[in-house]
Amino acid sequence: MKKKLLLHLSLFLIFMGSSALLFYRGPVDPAQNSAYRATYLSRTEMDQAIKLGEAQPLVQPGKIYVFGQYLYINEKYKGIHIINNADPASPKNIGFINIPGNIDLAIKNNILYADNGVDLVSINIANLNQVQITHRNERVFPDNWATSPDGYQVPMEKDNTIFAGWENK
Repeated sequence: MKKKLLLHLSLFLIFMGSSALLFYRGPVDPAQNSAYRATYLSRTEMDQAIKLGEAQPLVQPGKIYVFGQYLYINEKYKGIHIINNADPASPKNIGFINIPGNIDLAIKNNILYADNGVDLVSINIANLNQVQITHRNERVFPDNWATSPDGYQVPMEKDNTIFAGWENK
């Protein structure tokens, strides 16, 4: 009786296992289920993208850094807003530093340190009319993963490109 039950159970498990293989489609990238698509840029495009531009409205602000009379507010994965806060009752949005893939910043001695994808860039902000990259440390953050607004992750580096941000699918 036990042998017959064991044989039937074994045949059932083999049948179920082989049936499951009929529907297996290989590994699935979980980020395919995201409502967002990761954007990637080449290293050259990342290097050339860092520029001071006109003020932009805050859409998805992140971290805020206070330095002197200015507020530096991160726009997630886009760059950094510069707000003149000399008159706190009436702050003035005066510029935007485009930094693809940026989510964090720090400032010391008129040097703004920001992540640019997997790199760490140093930007001289002593003259806010003419910000200048003073140094780039490449691949400081190589093992990081970028998390989409709806929680899916993608690698920071892929096919010789660097993660720069998210766009709606």
